[in-house]
Amino acid sequence: MAQKDYYEILGVSKNATQEEIKKAYKNLAKKYHPDVNPGNKEAEEKFKEINEAYEVLSDPEKRKQYDTMGDAFFRPQSEGGFGYTYSGRDFFSDLFGGSFSDIFSDFFGFGDKSKSRVQKGEDIEIEVLISFEEAIKGCTKTIELKDEYPCPLCNGSGLDRSNQVQCGDCKGTGFKSTRRGNLFIQVPCTSCNGLGYKNVKKCSSCLGTGFKYNVSKLTVRIPSGVDNGHRLKVEGKGKPGKQGGKPGDLYLYILVSPHSYYSRDGNDLYVSLPLSITEAILGTKVDVPLPDGSKINILIPPFTKNGQKLRVAGKGIKDAFGRQGDLYCVVKIEIPERLTKEAKDLLERLKEYIPTPKRFE
Repeated sequence: MAQKDYYEILGVSKNATQEEIKKAYKNLAKKYHPDVNPGNKEAEEKFKEINEAYEVLSDPEKRKQYDTMGDAFFRPQSEGGFGYTYSGRDFFSDLFGGSFSDIFSDFFGFGDKSKSRVQKGEDIEIEVLISFEEAIKGCTKTIELKDEYPCPLCNGSGLDRSNQVQCGDCKGTGFKSTRRGNLFIQVPCTSCNGLGYKNVKKCSSCLGTGFKYNVSKLTVRIPSGVDNGHRLKVEGKGKPGKQGGKPGDLYLYILVSPHSYYSRDGNDLYVSLPLSITEAILGTKVDVPLPDGSKINILIPPFTKNGQKLRVAGKGIKDAFGRQGDLYCVVKIEIPERLTKEAKDLLERLKEYIPTPKRFE
């Protein structure tokens, strides 16, 4: 059977830290979770594959064995491996942020109560794409939230214990005593991988993650004047807290689509203003459209130069705090690509009256 590259499956290097491995797994697990991809067999297989990789690489000892002997050591006996049994101890410790006994204490109400503590829920960040006009005027958006909740089939443990059999070596404790010099210490039982029971499998509903998804919709107000990269906070719409703690917050990361001819610098609005040679020399009046659909008539003074900025005070962007920017019209003098014979004749006559500029002096 072909060698599996667990590092490649998680998208990390062989020198990746445990935190990098954990972060990569969480991102992939949420992307390929069956609840997010209902009926997608390819995503389900990918989800199983990244779980398999994470179970090994998240455990320093198993990772060392994998680096030495490859994935064959972790395959079932039917696939030519050495009969490795799924553990789940470090997998759920990393995923939920506590020990295996802490997880069961949370969901079943037993264990060391002194470890229980109020914790605020995690914050969530979602990208929201809006148009240039929506950023200036403000808008209302409806976004989808994927709320995590404990899997009802396994009560959030991620394990199917329906056919479990008490481990004969550790008598269900999950630990065995071993001597180290003059001391006896407790180490995880190798027969059951510290679970205390054998025949424990991943939950078939959540595939071992311990959580399911519920999609809900939330309507949010984007204030006027937001810009690309702004983060807006919506209190209490993050993940639920633990032990009665407050929920986390939702952060909206704003992405603004570029406009065909407007650009901005803070609250100042910029627009390119094309002028002909005669308009720039003689001066004129030009109607300039504004993002709200209205127009403003501005005066172009005679002898306006290419690249010159014409400022119109108070016609820029107004933000949520009432600060108003200015409008800048940047002159772009356009040279015609073709001229009629009459126009050429006129320009030849005009050369007599326009002084030639000094060059290289």
